[in-house]
Amino acid sequence: MVVRPVTSRSACCIANEARLSCNALNLSRPHLSLMVRTTKREIAEMIPHFEQLTIPKPRFIGAGNWHLENLSAVTVLFGKNGCGKSVLLRAIRDTQVENAHYVVPERSGELVVDSGFIQYQLNSQKRREYSMGNFASEYRRLILARIQAYYLVRGSSRALEMPVPPSEVEGLLNQLLPDFAIELKGDNNPPYQLTRVSDGSPIQKVEQLSSGEAQLLCLGLDILTVAAIWEIKGATKRLILVRQRTLTHIARIL
Repeated sequence: MVVRPVTSRSACCIANEARLSCNALNLSRPHLSLMVRTTKREIAEMIPHFEQLTIPKPRFIGAGNWHLENLSAVTVLFGKNGCGKSVLLRAIRDTQVENAHYVVPERSGELVVDSGFIQYQLNSQKRREYSMGNFASEYRRLILARIQAYYLVRGSSRALEMPVPPSEVEGLLNQLLPDFAIELKGDNNPPYQLTRVSDGSPIQKVEQLSSGEAQLLCLGLDILTVAAIWEIKGATKRLILVRQRTLTHIARIL
């Protein structure tokens, strides 16, 4: 399940409305609204997700809970800047530590692997700690370390009969980045081979990518690798919490 906020109705494709009992966050702020995208309904019904959630409000807001109902595989949260969208996403993250993954909005770092991050990527509590702020200076290193964490969970074999083969992840990434060919390689640094299709040139540094290409590569790897690990472990409920308007394209592919 993907939950993401936007700041305008025009940014949403509204299908069925879900109720969000938030009492306007007990502050003089605009009401948050929760909309559910139900396009591709048949596919969405097959994706493990929460149909409802009860989330305690942070102390600085006041007592009580948020009650989220009629949730679908892709849920859009929208409201004006400062109304509390991120507060709600972080509250969900902190309540559903084992089942939720929060994508930090501001991301940087080099496209290299730091082996010290690998074990952290296997631990949901550690992933939560790295997402506590709005900025992750080592975001790209963390995400590349998760590719190796994925191989640790699944094993190094590319056999199709094993859950979530690398070819499946690569196929989804190729839809995000059609101008590139990508192959995951758990024993490499970086643990993938990225090649520009037009001239066959290998991509080895982030400077060889546009900012948009680097963003799509890392966000795609972020979401797909944690989803793959959940699938291999048989997680029955999953939450991906994101704060980026451009993730609509990724959500549609997923």
